[in-house]
Amino acid sequence: MRNRIFIITMFLLMVFQIKVNAQGSNWPIKDKAFGENVLYGPEDKVYNKYLKKEEKFLQYAIAGDENSEIIAVESGAVEYVKPVFNPNFYTCYEYDSLEEGMKIMKKHNIDTKFLTMGICINIGSGVKVYYSGIEPGTEKIKKGDKIQVGDLLGKMGHSSREIEKYSLIISYESKNKLITPMMNNKGNKAINISKEKDYRNHKISIEDQQKAFKIFKDSLYEGHPALTAYVDRDTLEKSFDKVESKLVKPMTANEFFVILNDIIHLISDNHTYINKTYLTDDTKLYNKPYDFPVQLGVVDGKCYVLKEYIDIKNLHVGDQVTAINDRSIEKIIDDLKKATGKGDGLIQTFSERYLLTESKVYGSGFETLYDIVYMPNAGENLDMTLDNGKKIKWVLKKENIIKNTVKRKWIPWESKMLTTNILYLRINGMSLDDGVLSDIEKLLLTTEAQNLILDIRKNPGGEAKNIQRLFSLFAKEEFSVDKRFEVKSNGKYDFFKYTENMIPDSSKFPQYIYDKEKDCYYLDGETSDNGFKTYKPNAEGIYKGNVYVLTSEFTGSAASSFASLFHEKRRGTIIGKEGAGGYHMMCGLEFAYVVLPNTGLQLRIPLVKTISANQAKDIPYGRGVIPDISVSTSIEDILSEEDIFLKNVVSYVKDRELQGNIVSKWAVSEIKESVSKNLIILKLFNNLRDYITREEFCHMIMDLYDKIDRKPITQIFNKINFIN
Repeated sequence: MRNRIFIITMFLLMVFQIKVNAQGSNWPIKDKAFGENVLYGPEDKVYNKYLKKEEKFLQYAIAGDENSEIIAVESGAVEYVKPVFNPNFYTCYEYDSLEEGMKIMKKHNIDTKFLTMGICINIGSGVKVYYSGIEPGTEKIKKGDKIQVGDLLGKMGHSSREIEKYSLIISYESKNKLITPMMNNKGNKAINISKEKDYRNHKISIEDQQKAFKIFKDSLYEGHPALTAYVDRDTLEKSFDKVESKLVKPMTANEFFVILNDIIHLISDNHTYINKTYLTDDTKLYNKPYDFPVQLGVVDGKCYVLKEYIDIKNLHVGDQVTAINDRSIEKIIDDLKKATGKGDGLIQTFSERYLLTESKVYGSGFETLYDIVYMPNAGENLDMTLDNGKKIKWVLKKENIIKNTVKRKWIPWESKMLTTNILYLRINGMSLDDGVLSDIEKLLLTTEAQNLILDIRKNPGGEAKNIQRLFSLFAKEEFSVDKRFEVKSNGKYDFFKYTENMIPDSSKFPQYIYDKEKDCYYLDGETSDNGFKTYKPNAEGIYKGNVYVLTSEFTGSAASSFASLFHEKRRGTIIGKEGAGGYHMMCGLEFAYVVLPNTGLQLRIPLVKTISANQAKDIPYGRGVIPDISVSTSIEDILSEEDIFLKNVVSYVKDRELQGNIVSKWAVSEIKESVSKNLIILKLFNNLRDYITREEFCHMIMDLYDKIDRKPITQIFNKINFIN
């Protein structure tokens, strides 16, 4: 027996598809319509016990009965047909024979009806299709057979102990990772990425551009719930016409993307964007013929060298670049911004932040955007002009020898004590499992620190359900998150036939109610209990100290909503920059991924408009969480090895502490020095004007003595005994 465990990648940002043959796929249940009897689909959440969190299923679980016939959805070669047992959705036990499987399952008192036949079919291009749930004895194929779409595989059995009824689970894998099933029958027009096509050099025909543009436009009008929230319909329509007028000659995927991105910027929705699926490492379809020699970044409209990947004479980290190939950096920045993402509404800072992000880590940044817009080639010049007039000449090479690279490991959160009275907590995402949330709760409820610096500067968002869970640890009164959801339709969406993750002709929001005045469909607290609750402070207790929330241009989505509650409830001081997510309204929750055929591009459309229950009058509509204290970032801050921003916040918190304790002016400098050297114990610092006990005095004397440059007194006396 071999144990084969499939664990979905935790931080899968984007799933991809590969066209492996020209034949269309069928639904795996014979004589059943596409999408019929689905128990779980690719976008449904199921619990992954290995990651201890809910994850997208990325498979199809389909119900039927003992007479349901299973057919092939792809042509290919049969790699194996063997007995398997699936105790859950993420574990598969394989057996050498039915007898072995029966024996082991009976030994462990497991119902042998869950012993089923598993089939693996290699469909080429590194992709395999797995069928689990073929009734033993009914299988019609064997290892090595060549099968075609529609061939009979067997009859339905029981796919998993998670499903009591007759069922089939079908999944696709590439490089031992689950990918979105590529079944697209019954009118699904999604055309997958061709593995053979080089999207960097391939020219998209005018006809294909026009087809893709029509799908792009129609899908946005039909599905986007806030398409004209920040732009009037006439302006939007004129912009569509302008884009369409440019589709008069063949162009590359990059060129087509930049043109379409004008519309995305106009919509001004942080959750609406175009995925360049050909850029993913998994596809290897984007054959960039050179390697950039340095990392450049934009700070306050100026371009600097942030990192040297190789040695270039007379070029150093921190140098300001004013031109590249005699093109001014101002012109370049304007061009590159056309390829960036967009913050919600009137938020302007998000696009420039794209030009600062380290491209080799995040897949955005100056280097990647420069390539998308200008598409240079190996052998071409990259002449950089510095602010001192020097010209640094370089010829682009296929590959550079990278130096001083450090692999970064993403962690969901971290904490540390900065002083005896300041706790630092950084949360890097909102998709946190119960274990992480419990650890954060324990930290906040047990700390004696009276000041908390909560850092969400690098938190792009995640699962909305964790907003209330986290804020309940700080809330001193009841609070709400959302008051209303809106969608375009409670019936069928025609454009789903172009998506890779939605079932064609399906109704996604049947429970939503029509609002004639606003011409939309909605749910709110009066029509649904889902998502519109009033939440109470955490039952086990809350953190009662002072909170300082750090935000940046990348604080987005659910993290922005989290920050907005601190503003709304006056529960903390927000320091930093305006985040990417709208304060009053955002779009999200459910997303459709629209394939733009023969372009290598994919349009991501949010389907739900969420209206915040918190409508602060001091925040203009269309803006994000505006900090109480705005902080600018200099190039010196970026290049410093220490976090200058955080260092300044710590100084600010210390000053606030002294002010709060009503310290006499003559004592301020001495108390600051004592705090910096940890000579004032926490209990005393929070009550500087109270009487001191003998025990507290002894603690201070011991600490002071240990700080003096002589033999520590703790080596002479036992500290506790001495105090006693």
